[in-house]
Amino acid sequence: MVAITATYHRGIEIPVWFNVQCGGKPRLSGRTGEFGAATSDDRGCLPSGTIETLPMLKDVPVSERQNLFLRKLQICCFQLNFFGNTENASHENTGSENMEPEEEDPYLEPSWPHLQLVYELLMRYVVSSDTDTKVAKRYVDHSFVLKLLDLFDSEDPREREYLKTILHRIYGKFMQLSYCITQFVEKDYKLADTVIREGSSLLGELEEVLEATQAAEFQRCMVPLFRQIARCLSSSHFQVAERALFLWNNEHIVSLIAQNRNVILPIIFESLEKNIQSHWNQAVHGLTVNVRKMFLEMDTELFEECQRQYAEKEAKAKELEEQRELKWQRLAAAATLGG
Repeated sequence: MVAITATYHRGIEIPVWFNVQCGGKPRLSGRTGEFGAATSDDRGCLPSGTIETLPMLKDVPVSERQNLFLRKLQICCFQLNFFGNTENASHENTGSENMEPEEEDPYLEPSWPHLQLVYELLMRYVVSSDTDTKVAKRYVDHSFVLKLLDLFDSEDPREREYLKTILHRIYGKFMQLSYCITQFVEKDYKLADTVIREGSSLLGELEEVLEATQAAEFQRCMVPLFRQIARCLSSSHFQVAERALFLWNNEHIVSLIAQNRNVILPIIFESLEKNIQSHWNQAVHGLTVNVRKMFLEMDTELFEECQRQYAEKEAKAKELEEQRELKWQRLAAAATLGG
């Protein structure tokens, strides 16, 4: 499945996943009626609005339908003028100028009968059980969703209703919220702590985010991200800790971690060690052993350095605790003598 860039009203470009590309955005006068083939110049623009009538898909042999379908889709690349020769006719409701705003009839987009076909095609693609989500995710990314959100400035309630339904279905099928979370974290890395703390259910979303994240984006937010993951790893709630450890079952995430192990391992090392020493849940304990072994095999020198620093930190903490306990004993003794 490959992409066509279909440009229609308000200049928004929507990929409809077919291998056609057109260059211009001319405006044509008159109505198009049935889908047809456009005669274009060398740039892919329509100089005179000439449209060739094409047969219906059902009237041609099956072997010719794909090419015919692509020819029909080429029309979607061009922006048509559905107002005829009338300039500035974006609001033609007669008499509306003298009415109160609350009494105005909703504006109805003149091109809607044609535009609806584009929305309907997108809708059916999204909800189809035959849609390969892995392929679709190449095009249904956060940039695509943002362009759909831009279309909500339409004054036509029919278009807004389609957009609402399509976005809801996209979320249900492609977990589009994951892309939004990624974008939020990229804009403000401090948001990672707020976004990710929701627990095991959000850790599933996090895996979706990381699976779709490239190395450069990952590096921008990995420090606050893995500080929070470290908290999840040592959570007393075994489902949270277990779900966090499952991240290491994803090859893409492990690859990102391996490339940045010098930063990530020091952040989470203490959580791994504490899990092995004292976590009550055996499943969490076993998963932690596997992750720990993975880091040891990944970079023995780094692992041993983290182990040394952890041992020093624990020794200092133990020494401070002994000093604190000694002070309390002296205070208790002094209080007894003074009494």
